Amino acid sequence: MIPLRECKNRVLYRIRARTLDLGVFCRETGGFIGLRSKCGYPFAFEEFHLDKGHPIGTATPLVELSETLDTEIPLSLSNNYFLVGWLRLMEKKYHGR
Repeated sequence: MIPLRECKNRVLYRIRARTLDLGVFCRETGGFIGLRSKCGYPFAFEEFHLDKGHPIGTATPLVELSETLDTEIPLSLSNNYFLVGWLRLMEKKYHGR
């Protein structure tokens, strides 16, 4: 596990979490934002680093990947079509889906 203090802002990680296996780290919240879908619609969802403690710490970063989110794309969960698009590209690259 990569400790919270060593996680790099806007970098993509392979994680083990309740609902995500890839996530871009957000230093501001201490969470990983990844892609989920409901009723066939993808949306950005955040799970927090295990070091944040119980009950919110549900994500364990395993591997730092070589992808960094462009600073032009906000790390925001609401109505962030650009972030969802980038996460979809990362899903295709790392999972072929």
